[in-house]
Amino acid sequence: MALHFLAWELMLLEERVNMMERRVQRRRLRDAQNPYDLPDAEFRRSFRISPELSLMITDSLRPFLIRQRSTGLSPEIQVLVAVNFYAHGSYQRTTGDRFDFCVSPSTVSRCLHSVTDLINQRLLRPWVKFPVSREDRQAARLKFRNAPQPFEGTLGAIDCTYINIIAPVDHEEAFVNHHQNHSLNVQAVVDPTLKVLNINARYPGARNDAYIWSVSPIRQVMEQNYGAGERHLWLIGMS
Repeated sequence: MALHFLAWELMLLEERVNMMERRVQRRRLRDAQNPYDLPDAEFRRSFRISPELSLMITDSLRPFLIRQRSTGLSPEIQVLVAVNFYAHGSYQRTTGDRFDFCVSPSTVSRCLHSVTDLINQRLLRPWVKFPVSREDRQAARLKFRNAPQPFEGTLGAIDCTYINIIAPVDHEEAFVNHHQNHSLNVQAVVDPTLKVLNINARYPGARNDAYIWSVSPIRQVMEQNYGAGERHLWLIGMS
């Protein structure tokens, strides 16, 4: 009995050593690869954003992404793991993408949750702002006046798009759009450079664009401007 117990303990110890070795190997592989060494075009293909924007996001979130263990991911890699998921919808390496983070699905999940929560808490309001003040509205109009396809008096371009999701447990039918996919119907307003000025992801896919516009805070802002005498301000979009 004692020999069997000793053999079992040795087997467990060997498995723990193997796990540690695999973790060290993954870290070595990860550290040997620097995604910022990729050519600019390849970086954009992998992450759908520029290296400069990625570093800007990382610097903004760095105080809140300090690694908890010596073997933990750096803030740069945590952000890129999440951004890569946003870009492709999967933690697996995409076809033609040479870069591999060498991290487990559970690590990806932790990065995705922490980075997403921080973006919502720390970056959404400072970075996504509709032109509310008179000065901001004038600057927005100037952008559209000087755009390659100018439209005088325009503050932004507005439209809705379906973002497919996994079918939710509660009120599943409300999320089925007319393509029979489960989705959110997301309203966005952008400027001529495609910078997002407002985003509204509150409504399920069964809600149509007209309804979302009818209850949109942006509609209220535009009506207030009209009521205040500003008669030549527009949002352009498809009907």
